[in-house]
Amino acid sequence: TQIVYDKPLLTQLLNWKRVFIMSTSRLLLPVDTLYIDIDDELLLRLVHGDKNHPVYRLEKSSEFDCGFRKVVYETDDDDALENLRRLIENHMKTHSVYVGSVLNTQAFRL
Repeated sequence: TQIVYDKPLLTQLLNWKRVFIMSTSRLLLPVDTLYIDIDDELLLRLVHGDKNHPVYRLEKSSEFDCGFRKVVYETDDDDALENLRRLIENHMKTHSVYVGSVLNTQAFRL
């Protein structure tokens, strides 16, 4: 498995095995469904006018009456990214201060 640290290319999204969003605040969010909210004209330009491009040929979803193209990435409970997300979530919970407890101290009372 190759991890790519560069900006993602829309034209390559069907080649991706897993997708997740990371932030500097210790957040890791696996993405299992990606909706493409790009109208046909712009998407056609992004795939260089190729109406046979796999991304352009994706069916539009009827879910939520949105009409967006939809890509589903397979995940399961044994997925390494899901396990990593749970690890980070638990680490964050055990090493973070509950904000309500800080605001209840005498220093923050008016």
